[in-house]
Amino acid sequence: MYCPQCGRDFSRLEDQRFCAFCGGSLEQLHTSEEKASTDKIESDHTEKDKLQGNFPSPDESKYCPWEDLENIGLLRGIFLTLQQSLFTPVKFFSGLPTKGGLLNPLLYGMIIGTIGGMAGYLAGMLVDTPFISTAKLSGLMAILVGLFLPLFVFIGIILGTILLHASLFLVGGSNENFEATFRIVSYASGPDLLNAVPVIGWMIALIWKLVVTIVGVREVQRISTGRAAAAVLLPAILCCGITFMGALALVGVSTGLLGS
Repeated sequence: MYCPQCGRDFSRLEDQRFCAFCGGSLEQLHTSEEKASTDKIESDHTEKDKLQGNFPSPDESKYCPWEDLENIGLLRGIFLTLQQSLFTPVKFFSGLPTKGGLLNPLLYGMIIGTIGGMAGYLAGMLVDTPFISTAKLSGLMAILVGLFLPLFVFIGIILGTILLHASLFLVGGSNENFEATFRIVSYASGPDLLNAVPVIGWMIALIWKLVVTIVGVREVQRISTGRAAAAVLLPAILCCGITFMGALALVGVSTGLLGS
């Protein structure tokens, strides 16, 4: 054994704290030995884990507040998920688990979508919005809307996921499975709450939702912003194109009938 101060070789006694030749402290020697012992233990554990195949899953380091309700509670889970997905979407979606089942994200998307849709409907009734035909409907109709709205939200999430996942295949950006895309669509529902703002709320909600969804696709699918935007906007462009072509066809048929 060598003294860290003078470098001379000596036989160290138990609990010896100073060098017998130079009187220098041997505490540094203690630290080195303890570190070496700790490193050896960690190395042994690592080798054991490798031999047993105990490798951590990539999703184990990821976190979503909504999927931790047992520890933080329902209201806090909703609030934190809304806050993170709306205001720090890059951080939220980059840390979003891509596995864990469809039920949790589905429930979140349905709760937020239903609240946002119902709030928009009631706001339209209260301010007599001219663009919303339901503004003059009775309270009974509002109850019926509240009963059927969750079904419409459910269908919207499923169809939205199918269209987005198919679009990702078309643009060559499908690096994760259907569940990952489903989670993006569900957790991008936060802007729907802005439907409660009369007249302009739905426009702000639409733009914000598009931005959040594009960020979510980019982070989860690990693709460029341009490709993510193309995947998100392609279904809307196709739907608008089909509607436009259908309208032109209808006008052509009507003109032909009137001309004859």
